[in-house]
Amino acid sequence: MAGESPDDSKSRFLVNARALAIAQLVSYAIPLMMAPYLARTLGLEAFGILALGLALVQAGSVVVDYGFNLSATHRIATSKDNKRATNQILGAVTACKTVLLLIVCLSVVSYLLLFPDSQKYAPFFLLMLIPLAGQTYQPVWFYQGIELMRPLTLYTIGSRLIFLCLTVLLVHAPTDLIWVALANGIGHLAAAAAATYTVLKLGYRYKWPSWRAMKAAIRESTPFFWSRAAVMTYTSGATLALGAFAGAAQVAQYSAAEQIYRGLQALFSPIPQALYPNMAKERNLNLFATVLKGTICLSIVAIAAGILVGEWLLVILFGEEFRGSYSILVVFMGIYAVTMPSMLLGYPLLGAFGKLDIANRTVLLGGILQVLCLIVVYISGLGALAVATSILLVELSILCFRAYYAASLYRKYFAQS
Repeated sequence: MAGESPDDSKSRFLVNARALAIAQLVSYAIPLMMAPYLARTLGLEAFGILALGLALVQAGSVVVDYGFNLSATHRIATSKDNKRATNQILGAVTACKTVLLLIVCLSVVSYLLLFPDSQKYAPFFLLMLIPLAGQTYQPVWFYQGIELMRPLTLYTIGSRLIFLCLTVLLVHAPTDLIWVALANGIGHLAAAAAATYTVLKLGYRYKWPSWRAMKAAIRESTPFFWSRAAVMTYTSGATLALGAFAGAAQVAQYSAAEQIYRGLQALFSPIPQALYPNMAKERNLNLFATVLKGTICLSIVAIAAGILVGEWLLVILFGEEFRGSYSILVVFMGIYAVTMPSMLLGYPLLGAFGKLDIANRTVLLGGILQVLCLIVVYISGLGALAVATSILLVELSILCFRAYYAASLYRKYFAQS
């Protein structure tokens, strides 16, 4: 904001980072708390199918979001004092996401019709489209852009509590798998309704967009989409690929380790999300350096914790049959240590200095490397540990590329100042 002091900027960043941290923590902590119950109630095969369904939702979210969480956030952050422009962005992005949601739904239905072997769990996969719809209409990008995350945090907590309560009430056997999807969907739809209501209460409106506005929104977000699609190859895409060539049991082992990794990642991911709009406006390199140093310290702690208590934690949370996930978890702790500084060097730093294309290229390169790695894993007949190791190699490559460009950027910036 005009006339805002550096202290005010830092304070606003800390408030939003704290709100995002709480929302992310709840989003991952509650499913992590539910995982032991679901693993024991559903059994190994159904738990693996559940992991595949969640991966399907994550992959669908990448398509539906189409990178708007970055492009729209940046546009709103730089024009949030212009309510008319913000309303136009709201309308155009929401309309685009609706069209993309329909495309994803039709794609899932077509897949189930074309491949009869998948029809055993067809009702479950169809019901998983409900939480996808709920996520589609939660305008997280809007709240990040206006730097007002507290309301969204409350809705996120409510959504996950609804999911928790309904799951405990309805899921008691492997045949109750579909109720997990339904409970998840109801929670996300409730959050979407509450978040949309607050948008309107704040005085904003979803302006009906023209085709030109929609095409412009898609065109602006396309580079971000390709980067998110590349990320998908070593997140949900890796899970889907593992399920295709290794089976539900391997997916279950992989998912148990990944659940802990995602829970830890939720503690950190709000920091770059809150830092991105702040850096886009302020370019506060001192703040960035402080955050980066703290991140490196947390990376060291993560690796040590994974090695020392990882096996014990897996057995406590998921049961004795998941002890074999320990080696996978250790690899995931390495991934966590690499991705934390990498995320900061990406959009918050490179994006703030107009180098979003470089951040996107590093992710695209990672996606290509991951596809090649998955092909090798498939040909070699390897399983979950090999998939996790391939992700570590890809994330390490991305970090090296970003560190190189960031160092060059720093040298140029200080040479000119």
